[in-house]
Amino acid sequence: MLLAEDLLLLVTDDASGRLSVPGVQADAGLGGANLVELTLLGKVDVAGEQDPGKPGRVIVRDPSPPGDEVLDAALRTVSARQGSKPSAVIRPLGKNLRPVLYQRLAASGMLRAGRGRALGISPPGPGRLRIPATRPRCASS
Repeated sequence: MLLAEDLLLLVTDDASGRLSVPGVQADAGLGGANLVELTLLGKVDVAGEQDPGKPGRVIVRDPSPPGDEVLDAALRTVSARQGSKPSAVIRPLGKNLRPVLYQRLAASGMLRAGRGRALGISPPGPGRLRIPATRPRCASS
């Protein structure tokens, strides 16, 4: 399980299936989680004094794909923005990531999709996800 998937489970309310934080904050957190995951895998790093370019900027240490479609896409995003400040990379990494992660979590059985109604109004789109009460509180990889 990816760090971003763990984070998404933590910020998704168990009872309602809705985010417990604003979407912009959730997306930034998910992008940051992918950046951390790529760093832990040795794929990306922050440039030091000995590296080419400005210190403190994101650099790609190993351009080979990590083997996970979400992380592969994240590495391509970071590669296209190499030399940027980490804060400038996080937003693009989190863009459109939530639906992909929700689909992966549903496919793995961690979540189940469901349609709901709030105040008699059906939510837009394909419906929100409901989290089973039996899911682990914090999953590890």
